[in-house]
Amino acid sequence: MAEDIRLSIEAFGYNVCDVVGTGELAIERCRQLLPDLALMDVRLKGRLNGIEAAQRICQKNDIAIVFLTAFSDAQFLQQAQTVLPYGYLLKPYNEKELQATIQIALHKHGIEKQLRAQQQQLNAILNRLNESMPPGQEAPLPSKPAADKPAQLSRCSGARKPQLEGLLHTLTHELRAPLIASRLTLGSLIRGAFGPVDQKLEQVLNESAEANEELLRLVETLLEIARYEAGKQVLLREALSWEMLLAKAVKPLQAIFQSDLRHIRSQIEPLPVLATGDPQQIIYVLQSLLDNALRASGPGDFVDVKVEFVRPNQVRVSITDQGQGIVPSLQKQLFKKFLANRGRGWGAGLSLYLCNQIVQAHGGRIAVHSAPSLGSTFFFTLPLPA
Repeated sequence: MAEDIRLSIEAFGYNVCDVVGTGELAIERCRQLLPDLALMDVRLKGRLNGIEAAQRICQKNDIAIVFLTAFSDAQFLQQAQTVLPYGYLLKPYNEKELQATIQIALHKHGIEKQLRAQQQQLNAILNRLNESMPPGQEAPLPSKPAADKPAQLSRCSGARKPQLEGLLHTLTHELRAPLIASRLTLGSLIRGAFGPVDQKLEQVLNESAEANEELLRLVETLLEIARYEAGKQVLLREALSWEMLLAKAVKPLQAIFQSDLRHIRSQIEPLPVLATGDPQQIIYVLQSLLDNALRASGPGDFVDVKVEFVRPNQVRVSITDQGQGIVPSLQKQLFKKFLANRGRGWGAGLSLYLCNQIVQAHGGRIAVHSAPSLGSTFFFTLPLPA
């Protein structure tokens, strides 16, 4: 049977490195040959069964495991879950099932390997960005731009500019472009452009697509930060309609949180004159603050948004949640880059740091008022035209 499988796999166009009969030999040959995939019968000769051998292989090598088993091997299947196999091939099988199982396993393994490599690149970039400015030191704010001209930031010294421009190139070409290509490929696969997609494969592809989108969102945020710090972010200056901005910010969040009966309420007061700014950038700020507020809230809670005029001549936008609040010592650090643990699901601290960059670039300020167990109010102000 092993020889028949070898011939079939080679007929599919793959190279079979070796065929062995015991778990001990499988571990040794995988260590020596480092194959992309190991097709492992759960019943092997020798001291180790296929699952035990696979566990040891995966501890030391990045190899996709596909188990070959029979319906009578139900007691082994629960144990097999600890290996996180890339597929099962049930006896008796036909050549189409064998080929499809191998293709899916190799495809999933390849995508996961690519995503891990991109995550490592992102971690390196995060470290470089975090080291790009000494602790406690802030780049100077730009002067207020004319209302009829785009605002271009100039926030980096001559010494830092080449470093930040290098980061922009890396983010754009080495990370963003491959992730966009992966998005297109995965989308085509899910839609069945390359052949029928069964439920099992669709689940694998959707998981890969979700991981790809998460990395792409992180890259886009890093790219925005790098543009600001390199002085390459150009801001539009348009009259801001808060009804429109809020509607666009809320729309992608509704489907996520309505299932938990969390609600957003808004109160937009009349303003003597409209503020000006870059609509897309302000939408990002609103969406980030709303997302954080909703995540801090519980089922049935309300998040309140208020837009109002404040003296001497500003518009103030506040977003209040009913969450657990934030301790004073942490509030001072919220808008700094790469704060590691905020307890509200904010990860590396990029979102609020970018919000701060955007608001400051518009000539405003962003802050938070909070107390433990009493919720939080994040607010930002923007100047109004004289």
